[in-house]
Amino acid sequence: MEKTRQLDIIAHLQDNGFDAYLPGVHKGECTSEYVVVKTGESTQHQNYSSTVTYYDIMVYVPEKFPSRVDELLDEVIETMKELFPMIRPTHESTGSFFDDTVKAHMRSTTYINYRKL
Repeated sequence: MEKTRQLDIIAHLQDNGFDAYLPGVHKGECTSEYVVVKTGESTQHQNYSSTVTYYDIMVYVPEKFPSRVDELLDEVIETMKELFPMIRPTHESTGSFFDDTVKAHMRSTTYINYRKL
């Protein structure tokens, strides 16, 4: 186990053959597929003594391969099942988006982690 659940997710994806990064680490245009794992909102879960933290998993594919973005997201979702129940899917995902800054198609999905305060 890593120091944070974000790093656990990245390590798991890397162990399963994905190029996975923290936000801001991958530089330049997208020339090959990669995944970015971003920590989102963290808040107390209802009135319980635990927190819920959201993680956005964003997949990027080069602009020449727009149809590959759905396949890559499905592969990541399948791999993430191995982290259940520590990391749970929200079953929410975004539609495909073309990111002009990196010349890539991107989709994302969200996961959650509950942790005792």
